[in-house]
Amino acid sequence: MAEIKELSAQEEENTLRIVFKKPFTWEDNAYNEVDLSGLEELNAMDLESAYRQYAASAGLEIAAIPELSVEYACILAARATNMPVEFFKAFPAKYALALRGAVRSYFFGQD
Repeated sequence: MAEIKELSAQEEENTLRIVFKKPFTWEDNAYNEVDLSGLEELNAMDLESAYRQYAASAGLEIAAIPELSVEYACILAARATNMPVEFFKAFPAKYALALRGAVRSYFFGQD
């Protein structure tokens, strides 16, 4: 049987921080990392609003589990960081998948 390991505060903080191997440039600013710790401040109303935004933009392509979607991860990250959603949508594919993984891990990880 697999052992369940509780994350220390430091480890949990690291899962909410995406560090870029190469700086990401957006609107003439270079970013070395993005801090998603604002996810901890979101509430049910934020999730519902983000879901409505996601559903409106995804149309018929909506996922059964939105947390598995890069689009939904971008929307939640924008809310958590007060950055425009376009910032996250401009990520290179590798960073976008890391973002999706961080959001998914936060919501579906062990408490």
